[in-house]
Amino acid sequence: MLALLMMLMWSEPPTEAPVSFHRQVRPLLLRHCQGCHQPRRALGELDVTSYAALKKGGESGDGFAPGAPDDSVLMDFIKGDEPRMPKNGVGIPFSKEQVALIARWIAEGAQDDTPAGRAPGRVGPPEVYRQPPVVTALVYSPDGQSLAVSGHYEVLLHAGDGRQLRTRLPGLSQRVESLAFSPDGSVLAAAGGTPGLFGELQLWDVAKQRLRHSVTMTGDSLYGVSFTPDGDKVAVGGADNSARVVQVADGRPVLRIDHHQDWVFGTGFAVSGGAATKNQQQRVGARENVALKVQGGKLHLITVGRDRALKLSEADNGTFVDDINKLLDDLRCLALHPKGEWIACGGEDQVPRLYQIFRTRARVMMDDDLNLVRAFERQPGPITALAFAPDGQVLAVGCAGTGEVRLYAVADGRRLAVLPAPSGGGTYALAFHPQGQTLAAAGHDGWVRLYSVAEGKLQHKFIPVPMAAASAPAPVDPGRSNAERAAPERPR
Repeated sequence: MLALLMMLMWSEPPTEAPVSFHRQVRPLLLRHCQGCHQPRRALGELDVTSYAALKKGGESGDGFAPGAPDDSVLMDFIKGDEPRMPKNGVGIPFSKEQVALIARWIAEGAQDDTPAGRAPGRVGPPEVYRQPPVVTALVYSPDGQSLAVSGHYEVLLHAGDGRQLRTRLPGLSQRVESLAFSPDGSVLAAAGGTPGLFGELQLWDVAKQRLRHSVTMTGDSLYGVSFTPDGDKVAVGGADNSARVVQVADGRPVLRIDHHQDWVFGTGFAVSGGAATKNQQQRVGARENVALKVQGGKLHLITVGRDRALKLSEADNGTFVDDINKLLDDLRCLALHPKGEWIACGGEDQVPRLYQIFRTRARVMMDDDLNLVRAFERQPGPITALAFAPDGQVLAVGCAGTGEVRLYAVADGRRLAVLPAPSGGGTYALAFHPQGQTLAAAGHDGWVRLYSVAEGKLQHKFIPVPMAAASAPAPVDPGRSNAERAAPERPR
């Protein structure tokens, strides 16, 4: 025993492994800095999304001096009790531990261990598609002239009838989970990120096709983006169990709500005591949301989570108000009724439910369901998308597994139609045209389908991404195509 103790006393202390740029430093830079310092928005001529760009630096000189953290511009900007970056409070400062980690990486020689190939979180040449990617979000512009569709590292803007690709908006997010137009159509919000690395909210100037803000938050994807009625703010949910509200003008996060115990998949705004004067459809992830222009009343934020809850909070300060629903099973999506009084939700238990948002009867127990207006029929799979028609009379429901879309009468819950879809896969995105005559649906097989709501028939279908010249498009009726079999399932 004595010999063993002597050996332990005189043995060499374990040495720390060198700091990894790719695994440790770069994720920090992406979460804290890339919103303002990236290829599409390189403030100060600085791009932090790759080793080479960071080393090159910007207006203040080279980014870092290998072996000399005290002589490195990067350290000058992030260290200290009042660091120079992030500027004007937009973003979260590095912690002392994070600053020390970056300093140690520079002191160790600032080695680049980025694997060969494209690193996540990049903006480069337009994506080359050899098979259609899964569509996780789509939305019509308020005037119905444009249809925005999610792609791989980009958003694609099509003509409203789906017969012309107008422009491509490449960004940092590998996956775009949610799309929404501002009430006046001037701003397009895209929420998503690169899973396991960062979550990002993109705010695009639609007319100029220019990125106004890239706001990176959390270490995983963002979901369920929605605008306030005046278009001044947007809300997003996250895989960190939180919801956030961000100012559109400057991209500044102004509110964080932590009422959920699991991922927040959708957000929406509703008003108590006010009258809706204008309906404007928007997206919530692969879900539908309706923003309301109101007169009077108090603005509330509704969030839906994988913890089974529809939660109501005050939008100005985040104060929790109520659990709208009875907790039954994981929820994936929500849709606000155009009149702003009801909300539909759905998820793992395969039953769409319609709820009254604001409680009119006193709660009799913690798990009551007094707000329930109607439960619709059980679907053939977990519900992944919901949308109300602009007049509020029809509810569209999409689910995983079959790709089937069903239409229901909101007044009495009657099934009105089952829209034809390819076998297998799933529908992850639904959007009614503002005039209400057309429903756009997309999901697992990568095609966008436009249906006549009145007739329940397919009008037009198209692959939203440009396919590589060497790759022939899928057949007119793809069914279970190779692309569908190969496409990854949408993560929960």
